[in-house]
Amino acid sequence: MFKKLLKYDLKFMLRQESILMGALIICACLVRLFDFINQKINYFALNILNVGLNFTFIILLIMVLVYVFISGIRRYYRNVLSDEGYLTHTLPVKKSTILLSKLISYLIVSFLAVIIFISSIFIAYLQTNPIYFLQRVLQNLINFIYLSNGWTITYAIIVMLIFVTSLLLYTIYVPMCLTLASLSNERRGILTIAYMIATWGVMQFINFIGLIIYDVFDNYVLFSINNQTKVLILLVGILIFIVLEILAMYFITLYILKKKLNLK
Repeated sequence: MFKKLLKYDLKFMLRQESILMGALIICACLVRLFDFINQKINYFALNILNVGLNFTFIILLIMVLVYVFISGIRRYYRNVLSDEGYLTHTLPVKKSTILLSKLISYLIVSFLAVIIFISSIFIAYLQTNPIYFLQRVLQNLINFIYLSNGWTITYAIIVMLIFVTSLLLYTIYVPMCLTLASLSNERRGILTIAYMIATWGVMQFINFIGLIIYDVFDNYVLFSINNQTKVLILLVGILIFIVLEILAMYFITLYILKKKLNLK
């Protein structure tokens, strides 16, 4: 049942986002094409058109990220916490399945939006041959990995995990605040913002405590360890803190959906 629910959520979100993402890729290709033409044929009208395309491209870049964020939050609220929730919560599935389906589909679409965002910038503005550029990047990366005795691979894996978990953290961050605000029947929007500010403050406080703990360990325990190992310990510590924050937000949200659900 989880696969069916996830497939349905993904299809619903991608059906809306694919139009905007497709428009972004097409606009990036047009920016690249007209920039090439403008270098060969310098007409005033083409210059104006090129400026307009670049402006449209920047607007689409912003819209892709903003729309993905807003649409995912809106779908969670409508499908789980508002009147549509009456139907959602009558499905023969666990609350954890519903929550995971919404979060994972939101995470996948957000990750796809980031890839489209970066790719479109490369398409529009990368001046060198893309294949040649990728070959150079890959060659430099291989050389760097060889010279660093494998530390770079370890760092890269942990940094990628930090990126993915950070994306997941902010994927569940707003839904948790929406769910907390749903405990009240009035002023849910204001309460959501208040919970977001309070949660962000708690997260920053936890991160500050983590830095203090690391600093103490660095001065009294890790002083004899080489710098590469220290960086590794710091990255692993950041990853652990992010995972703990994700688990805390997930179980808070799940508890409210199970025990304190208050549909509008």
